[in-house]
Amino acid sequence: MRTLRRLLVVFAALLATNATSFFVLSSNQEAGVYPGNADSIGIPIMEMLAVSALIFLLLAGAIYVPKKGLAGTAVGFLLAVSAATVSTILVLSWAIPNHYSIAVASSLVVAISIWLACVFARERLTLQSRGQTTAGQA
Repeated sequence: MRTLRRLLVVFAALLATNATSFFVLSSNQEAGVYPGNADSIGIPIMEMLAVSALIFLLLAGAIYVPKKGLAGTAVGFLLAVSAATVSTILVLSWAIPNHYSIAVASSLVVAISIWLACVFARERLTLQSRGQTTAGQA
């Protein structure tokens, strides 16, 4: 059940981020922030969806990776750190005037990714302190 809750939190955060980006981009276009000859706002919206899908896959992999042994927790940790890195790049790409709301919404995904990485790091340390080894080691 905890796994499903974590996945739902990730999905809700990504949904909120995409909704915020759509609202901000639409509002900016209506307010005339973008020049009339600018490209469609559909390009950044589709980019946000694609990056969100990548982040979701990374975090879903981190959440559902088997946590038996050090190898499983290490893989989960690396997937969560990868998602945090991609999320941070996303935040930095939107940290420009008229788009700060998107950056703030995206920072929620960064926080969740870092939280999951910490969960896996704690599980790994717990396994190490118990003396468990990775699969294939004696």
